[in-house]
Amino acid sequence: MRILSYGKMKRLMCVCLVVVLACILFAGCKKNEGGREKESTSEKKNVNEEFCFNTANGNIKVNMNAESALKIAGEYKDYFEMASCAFDGLDKIYMYSGFEIYVNEIDGVELVTRIVLTDDSVMTKEGLYIGAGLDRMVDLYGNDFEHSQGMYVYQKGSTKLIVGVAAEDVVSLEYAGTYGK
Repeated sequence: MRILSYGKMKRLMCVCLVVVLACILFAGCKKNEGGREKESTSEKKNVNEEFCFNTANGNIKVNMNAESALKIAGEYKDYFEMASCAFDGLDKIYMYSGFEIYVNEIDGVELVTRIVLTDDSVMTKEGLYIGAGLDRMVDLYGNDFEHSQGMYVYQKGSTKLIVGVAAEDVVSLEYAGTYGK
């Protein structure tokens, strides 16, 4: 039996909190046979109009092949896996300084399903970071969001930027796909 240090326990609790929040967001989602949402032609958007996370080595997108994304991200600091509440199988979580990449198997292929920013050492391509004010979020992304219980969701194509806000400050940032609906 392995005893976790205070730092690792704290990190594990943060990961669990993020997973619980994601499960709440995905609650009520229904997968179709292929596991992905089917889009009507009127709902299709230009795939170039999607959110992506910029790293020093290149861009990482949700729905990107996991192998390619992990090469761009470089060597991870830690790895964790657990039963997924949103997909069949496991959530594979690769932890880096300032962000985490979640990988799940969809239709037999391992894809990036979420990118979670974990501290203020990184920011979105547009310049939003944990600790920024709600007004900065609106200045950068506008008012075209869905809002529920402190969570602001912006959508571009098949990707979402999910911003958690408490006391008018950004407390969480996550890129996610639009699976089910």
